Amino acid sequence: TGRLAEPGDIGGYPAFRDSAQTVSSTDFPEIAELDDGGIFALRLDEIVEPALIPLDAVRDKVVADWTEAETHRQLLDTAEEMQMQAVSRTMPQVNSQDGSQPATTTVPGPPKWSVEKNLLRDGYLETAPKNLISEAFDLAPGETGIVDDGRRVAIVRVDRIIPAELDEGPAQEIMTQAKDRLGRSLQADLFDYYARAIQVQNGVTLNRAGIAAVESRM
Repeated sequence: TGRLAEPGDIGGYPAFRDSAQTVSSTDFPEIAELDDGGIFALRLDEIVEPALIPLDAVRDKVVADWTEAETHRQLLDTAEEMQMQAVSRTMPQVNSQDGSQPATTTVPGPPKWSVEKNLLRDGYLETAPKNLISEAFDLAPGETGIVDDGRRVAIVRVDRIIPAELDEGPAQEIMTQAKDRLGRSLQADLFDYYARAIQVQNGVTLNRAGIAAVESRM
């Protein structure tokens, strides 16, 4: 069906969905295995053509979805206006050709910034979009950007990025762990390539699908 699978629903299993996409009315039900070891048998009784849901049945959801989309659109518009205001206040004033000052206009007040300090690249702000910190580190100091995660919108300005100290503290521990993992991965790859070379030279072949099937039942 076109509905989303509920937790624990068989429709959430890729193996079942793949079988449902290819089954026909002439197929005989056969037992197939799920990813977690469960089994199922599938038979096609009828194909129901897609149809529009009556508006009265989904009116509340339609209104809620429209309200959410319109609110999000207005938030993006507001963020773009605030970004322009923040940028314009950092631009130098330019005199006209005759040396006189340009005409002044009433400019809305600057955005009310919420200051956050000592944030790490893997940090998290509960009141901000989840991708705010990662995108903020892509900005240059003094640059302003808009962060949108589809539900919340934020305008962010980076004042300063402190270079990481890679020779001490947690960074050194992470570097050491990364080198150890890379070393172990390289050893495993070398052993795998050596084993494959031996198999090719001596004409040995392995049924990897059969091995995997046996291991999954151990």
